[in-house]
Amino acid sequence: EALELLRADGTVVTCSRQENAELFRATVGGMGLTGIILTATFCLFPIPTAWIRQQTYVAANLDEAMELFEQAKDWTYSVAWIDCLARGAGLGRSLIYCGEHALPEDLPADKAGEPLRTPVKRPLKVPLFLPSMALNRWTVRAFNERYYRRGKSGSGQTLADYDRYFYPLDGVLNWNRIYGKRGFTQYQCVIPRAGDAVRPPSPPSLAPPPRRGATGPSCRFPRRRPASPATSRSCSPASPRSCSWPGR
Repeated sequence: EALELLRADGTVVTCSRQENAELFRATVGGMGLTGIILTATFCLFPIPTAWIRQQTYVAANLDEAMELFEQAKDWTYSVAWIDCLARGAGLGRSLIYCGEHALPEDLPADKAGEPLRTPVKRPLKVPLFLPSMALNRWTVRAFNERYYRRGKSGSGQTLADYDRYFYPLDGVLNWNRIYGKRGFTQYQCVIPRAGDAVRPPSPPSLAPPPRRGATGPSCRFPRRRPASPATSRSCSPASPRSCSWPGR
């Protein structure tokens, strides 16, 4: 609903849909690029269960992925995993995960009794930093192939607890160690829709490596939809993109 923002010149600005609206929109969609958020006022809505009704769609390439996003625009949540190393006809092949908060009647009997309880998990753990050579074009390509095939075989509708849907990386503790001691560089941007053009920039920009030989495993591509009374979303239709590369 409103933000207090510390700007680079030391001033503190209050912005909302009514006050400094352009700055508010840029901050909400700007991924931290407009200043430091000191306070935030936001609306919450009750959820009936701790589960997400997840629908997985498979896209053979980027064009199919963008078309599926448009078809799924009425879902509350949608995000895509994109294979940045696929080439040719499979350039930008993706798994699109759409989600809605599950209702009590959507839950099986073993979960319906305590609809707000999530299962106790024992996450995997990366015990040490991997050598930088472990993450290369061949290992990443093999991982992407396995991940895509696994998602393709499990496409359809399933139930996922909110941790698994919203924070998939947290299923592996210390996952950042996979990138080695130098860490990684993450590139984030928001691609706006211009009129009827919903396709992002040219396919080669899917994963522009910062240095020759650097490899981006995948992209996360959530789609933001217009504001709705149920979720109080204020973002205009846009497609944020997030890609990571090992440090060099």
